[in-house]
Amino acid sequence: MIRAALLSLILTAPAGAEGLAGQALCEAVWDGFREAVGADWLTGRMRWYNDGWCVVEDVVYASDGGLDPEAHIDRLRYQGPAFAWALDDKTSPDWLRLEIEGLRLFARTGDPRMDWLLAAQAKPNRIDARLAMSWDAEDKELRTERLSVDFPGDSFVEFSALVTGVELLPVDTFLDRVDKIAVRESELTLRTHGLFEDYLLTTLGPFVLPEDGDMEFAAKQLRRKLIEQADELDRKNLPDTSKAALVAFVTELPNPSGTLRVSLQGNLGFNPYLAFFSWAWGMDASVVLTTGLQDTIVEIGWTNVDAL
Repeated sequence: MIRAALLSLILTAPAGAEGLAGQALCEAVWDGFREAVGADWLTGRMRWYNDGWCVVEDVVYASDGGLDPEAHIDRLRYQGPAFAWALDDKTSPDWLRLEIEGLRLFARTGDPRMDWLLAAQAKPNRIDARLAMSWDAEDKELRTERLSVDFPGDSFVEFSALVTGVELLPVDTFLDRVDKIAVRESELTLRTHGLFEDYLLTTLGPFVLPEDGDMEFAAKQLRRKLIEQADELDRKNLPDTSKAALVAFVTELPNPSGTLRVSLQGNLGFNPYLAFFSWAWGMDASVVLTTGLQDTIVEIGWTNVDAL
């Protein structure tokens, strides 16, 4: 959501941000980003303000010391009134565009030689991303018109969604209305040909696997639990064809290779507020999902492609 994406800017908005435009707004937004993540850790060159686009080149995120991953971006571009809203809380956040060109991620070891080699190795493995969002104040609809991420090799993610009941103004009462938010429509296409292993596996693994013991057995038990939970979902929300596709995908973990498609559609939509309170009351995952989904139908498709 726009609000979540720009919350850090609101918290770090410079004094006197109201009424900024053009290059002054570009620089204020960039300063907000830098303050949010640590001004000493995020660097880049504000190059120009061209055709409404704010452009920052040679962006580098590197924490001061430690072994956190380092990120480099060739070019960051952003535009739209939502960025002004993030600074002044008053501009109507009607839309935004964000583009990331040439993102590379690599680990740091503490060894200058290996760090240099890993940075060189990561340079051709570019990630490009595009985000377009809009908000209709009258209909209270927030649209993710397009989120696309192109990964190295034959992997990509594309996503779109319609969320209703979203009132972004006035800002100070936003949290009072979150119970009315619902995801009415969404489409996700995920093409993974090494994507899961390269970017998700080591991030998710520590949260779902035990610290020691037979990892192969633990993974097998986890797959079984996921399949059982999927089977418990009501057919009105997850048709049998979708369950079969989900089972096929889960069975291939941790090395899925193919295209996963997930779509959600419902008149009431998926209500994260209801799902959260079901979870807070300690209900099973299947009950949490069924409660939140309401009348939403989830269609899932999985097309396996053998890894090369």
